[in-house]
Amino acid sequence: MGLTDIAKAVLPDNLLEVAIPWVQHRRYHGKFAPLLFPRTFTERMVHRKMFGRAPILSLVSDKYAARGYIEERVGPGMAPVLHFATQNPGEIPWQDLPRQYVVKPNHCSGAVRIVRDSTAVDTAELTALGKRWLALDFYRQTREWVYKHLPRHILIEELIDDGSGAAPADYKFFCFHGQPVMIQVDTGRFSGHRRAFYSAEWELLDIALTYPPIGRPVARPRHLRAPPM
Repeated sequence: MGLTDIAKAVLPDNLLEVAIPWVQHRRYHGKFAPLLFPRTFTERMVHRKMFGRAPILSLVSDKYAARGYIEERVGPGMAPVLHFATQNPGEIPWQDLPRQYVVKPNHCSGAVRIVRDSTAVDTAELTALGKRWLALDFYRQTREWVYKHLPRHILIEELIDDGSGAAPADYKFFCFHGQPVMIQVDTGRFSGHRRAFYSAEWELLDIALTYPPIGRPVARPRHLRAPPM
């Protein structure tokens, strides 16, 4: 049993929300993050997890609610098309869905099913999977406060496809004071997962995290604009 498991067994939730990020930092970096005056990016992230309680953090952790936030901030049409959303997988109109789509829960991380041919899908199995997802209390697994009170939904969204037959590259933007500074790129998410980091000017950064480097140049996204000077 690891230190995190021991903590979950003996500490109340409100302390676990603070303790787990602190303990995890020690596991990965060999030392505890400072409780005051964090300096590095990782220390600041741990500090935010421990003490940050801004409501927007919970809102953007909800894949359903975040859609409305995106539309409010940048306008309609920027999120994948939503075909259906429900709290009861048994009412999903499988026969009315397009040939390709994505099924996922809104309240946790890493759960997704890609459907490329609706005529060959086992809808009973997908319905059962949706019910298992809705029964999952992700907060109890992670003690990340942002997930604690999220209403749970199953979303069926447009499949964003790059034509390769695999999951398209995934881009995550790290912003400071409202400006993008670093971009994380993930490829092969479901087979041979690899990861690279680029600056906002699309210069490859000498950073590795969790997965092997992509090992080849990644083309700059054509809609990526240079950050303001």
